[in-house]
Amino acid sequence: MSIGALEQRYEFELQGIQLPSPGTEFSVPQLGLKAHLQPGTPLILSVRIEGTTQADGERRAALFIQELYRRLLLRFAARIHGAVPPRCGHQVFTITGTDSPPGSVTRVPITGRMTIEGRYPTMGVSAAEVREVAEEARWRFVTPQLPTSAQLYAAIDMFIVGLESPNKVVRFIVFYSALELAALFKWHDGRQEKVDELVQERNSRIPASPSPKKPGKNEGLYTRLRNDLIHAGERGVDPASAIGAIDAHVGQFQRDVSAILSNL
Repeated sequence: MSIGALEQRYEFELQGIQLPSPGTEFSVPQLGLKAHLQPGTPLILSVRIEGTTQADGERRAALFIQELYRRLLLRFAARIHGAVPPRCGHQVFTITGTDSPPGSVTRVPITGRMTIEGRYPTMGVSAAEVREVAEEARWRFVTPQLPTSAQLYAAIDMFIVGLESPNKVVRFIVFYSALELAALFKWHDGRQEKVDELVQERNSRIPASPSPKKPGKNEGLYTRLRNDLIHAGERGVDPASAIGAIDAHVGQFQRDVSAILSNL
């Protein structure tokens, strides 16, 4: 089995933020990994892993970009309008040792362009903020995920899927499902009342109103928006009005969910 150095490049997009120049360096010495994140559209992450087989290097690189992408989205979700997930654009594997002459390479061509439709305001983020994300990504990368936290990791992955959706209603429903998993992780109880409790803990300004189905009970704003859409006929709600209400609140919901998941 050939040992060498893997160089791999990924491209992805985070619409709404501008990372600082000239970029950010990453290092995970115990895994022989170094990386550089270059700002722009798309963002480009160049990864180099020393002393690895090609297959193991590809695995490590994929896990690292996945963790970095996850942490960037969670940290800057309040400013992000949309996201395109990472994909590999170029790869070189240089073999060393006695199995093959040094310099043997495998190349993967760039697989097309990525773009997000529409124009949105862009906000800059500081180098200090990105360095904090880099350190958290490095720590998470070398720390095994705990089986007892599987529901939390699934909730974060669902949140990311929501961010990648251009449809705001889909985004909202996926975010809500992520909070149900988060409540299940925290209290072993994913009922809507627990979702409301999670939200209130994070943002006490979110209003509540009497539940039309549970006399004497209130439901939080996000739960009401979710139920007005899913159960529009039962509640006598016009679906178009329910969609409009979700559209008006999905931005704040995105900010609240990111804060909740970042602090569990």
